[in-house]
Amino acid sequence: MMRWSVSSPRPPRSRLRSWLFIAVSALILLAGATTLWTQLRFSFRGVHATGRVIDFHQTAARSMSTIAEVEVAGLAPAPMRIIVQDTFGVVPWEKGIDVKLVCLALDGGEHRCVVDSWRDRWALPLAFLAAGAGLLAWCVRKR
Repeated sequence: MMRWSVSSPRPPRSRLRSWLFIAVSALILLAGATTLWTQLRFSFRGVHATGRVIDFHQTAARSMSTIAEVEVAGLAPAPMRIIVQDTFGVVPWEKGIDVKLVCLALDGGEHRCVVDSWRDRWALPLAFLAAGAGLLAWCVRKR
């Protein structure tokens, strides 16, 4: 078995492993960029609305995430029921309370709404974007 000393060159690395790290970091960067683009669309083309909570439930035992059915008025002639996810649990969910939302009209007359919260809308896209860019820069620098 060959041992590497301090003065010897670095051991050979697998080219597949280095390309795999670059591909994974590029996918993380892409996920952050597309989610950030979606939130920018909500900011520039979305409409601020208020929805009344019809029903809600926690997604897991130790998770802060909540999924709620909300009735939103003002987007269409009749009130609409929309499913909303609160990833970080920023809204104190109770039946009958009003929740601030940002809604976007999609093609085909469908609407999509998100909770109007900085943490829910911007934290994960920016974290994925920063992690992907940092990991990609580290991988390219190590090559």
